[in-house]
Amino acid sequence: MDTHAAFRELENGGFEAGQAEALVRVISRSDSELVTKPDFAAHKKDIDSSFAAHKKDIDSSFATHKADIDAALTVMKADLKAEIAALKAEVAAMANKMIVGALAVAGLLFAALKLWP
Repeated sequence: MDTHAAFRELENGGFEAGQAEALVRVISRSDSELVTKPDFAAHKKDIDSSFAAHKKDIDSSFATHKADIDAALTVMKADLKAEIAALKAEVAAMANKMIVGALAVAGLLFAALKLWP
């Protein structure tokens, strides 16, 4: 940027010398901090590459954790099935005991009725 030309243009536009000089200094400083298209493209490439690498790591980590979770769920399902089967067997055994008990009571009542005059 041609600072002297900018200074003169601002002065000709009605700025006082001090104001024109301050404005040119501010613009000159900010101009050095601007990103050019080639700079942006280079940094974008780096960022895209870094992002792709991180995405690959995240995808890999996710796949590993998903496999671990799936394996744990499979074990839990098997455990639950075994517990349900045990509970069914326990309920069936209790039902059989209740039936046997009910038959015994019925037999006693029948016997008592036979003995009843």
